[in-house]
Amino acid sequence: MKIAIVAPEVFPVPPIRGGAVETGIEEHSSNLIEHDVHIFGIADSELPLFEKRGHRTYHRFQRTLFDKLLLSSWRLPFKQSHSKWYYWPYCQWVVKKVKEIQPDLIRVHSRIQFVPWLRAAAPEAKIILCIHNESNLEGERVWSREAIEACDVITGCSQMMTEEIVKRHPFCVGRTRILYNGVNIESFQPYWNRTREREALRKENGFSEGPIILYVGRLVEEKGVHLLIEAFERVHPAVPNAKLLIVGSRTFSDERPTPYIESLRKKAEGFEKYIHFIGHVSHKDISRYYLMSDIVAFPSLWREPFGLVVVEAMASGLPVVAFDQGGPAEIIQNGKDGILVPKEKGLEGFTEALMQLIKNPALREKIGREARQTAESRFTWKEVAKNFLALCEALKSPEVTEKELLHTCS
Repeated sequence: MKIAIVAPEVFPVPPIRGGAVETGIEEHSSNLIEHDVHIFGIADSELPLFEKRGHRTYHRFQRTLFDKLLLSSWRLPFKQSHSKWYYWPYCQWVVKKVKEIQPDLIRVHSRIQFVPWLRAAAPEAKIILCIHNESNLEGERVWSREAIEACDVITGCSQMMTEEIVKRHPFCVGRTRILYNGVNIESFQPYWNRTREREALRKENGFSEGPIILYVGRLVEEKGVHLLIEAFERVHPAVPNAKLLIVGSRTFSDERPTPYIESLRKKAEGFEKYIHFIGHVSHKDISRYYLMSDIVAFPSLWREPFGLVVVEAMASGLPVVAFDQGGPAEIIQNGKDGILVPKEKGLEGFTEALMQLIKNPALREKIGREARQTAESRFTWKEVAKNFLALCEALKSPEVTEKELLHTCS
């Protein structure tokens, strides 16, 4: 099968500049080895415009200065990002390439704006639109009935996400299905398989003594990092040798300071020996921080659609503390392979959960081992690819009913 995968216009694939969607595209496509996969994304100075790696062919769009201005939604707030013309240069380049290769299936990430154009370019292809975030659902003009009907299936990365798709756009009823993200269980190994490396890393970084709580993610208010710092400062008197490692920046590889980041550093004043701001760490190196750690905190205050950090931590054999909402509530089985805190319990509940784990190494290990099993059984990229291909096969079958399609690989 010839498969075209269309990445958003933000970061390159492979994810050398970060990006959860781009990471997912790279990992997922690596498991489609029996198929001819074409990946469309943006160019980067460290990557060629055209590249073939095994079963995958990468096509990269070289942006002009005009294109860069047009595609910089976070810097130019006056632009109409939900107009179908907004992504025009990149969209039309992808459409031209798709018309040339005529794939059997097109998987579009996040951009329903592209779908009508792609349907016209490859009328026989099956089109799967993948939604990763609620922000992808904005714009009544682009989420027209015509655009929705041009999609054969619209997938959400969690049940919460698929429900939100239908809630906002009722014409999507009957077209949605869940396709979870995954984790590379070879890259993210449990600490009990790498004890010597773990000890060496902790010693090398000056963290030989005491339990380590790890945060990985963007440093923005909705991620709840301020709440985590407050919780840690409450834990500290009871466990004075504990450490908190905060890995991340404003957005993936962008290290520029923001007022929120400055407020976090101010909040941590007086705890510099115990709270460490690491900054951005590339995805290929992030497993080292999981390996050093004992607990992963996921204090997001908004409903995360999925939570790649959660499954990365679980694959690393670490217990995760998260609020009981969104994607994490679908991934974690409370008390078995992680801890879910009722959102209404806020800071108090999060602190209590951290304290429970930090003072009980046996419980940490028990939950961590269960977490690894969950990652292995439910969230490998191999499993994701299997479910995706099952969905593709169902789409190709003329006999399949809508009900059967929606229950494929559930």
